[in-house]
Amino acid sequence: AMGWKLIRVHSFELFSDPQTLALRIAISMGLPASTRQAALFEERSKDDTDTGWGDSGSSNDRRLKEDKPPHWG
Repeated sequence: AMGWKLIRVHSFELFSDPQTLALRIAISMGLPASTRQAALFEERSKDDTDTGWGDSGSSNDRRLKEDKPPHWG
């Protein structure tokens, strides 16, 4: 009666497919919506790197692959 329209959003829907949910909400609001995927962030955050988490820049993957217990063969 006051011009409000209820749009039910389930948390599993929000986290499993946020793009489709945003498109559904935009269409229900009468906004021009695009199905084209847009990048959320332009550049990678410093906190999203190994050094941001306090790890050294060098990788120890090779050492871990070679350092197998004797019973692994």
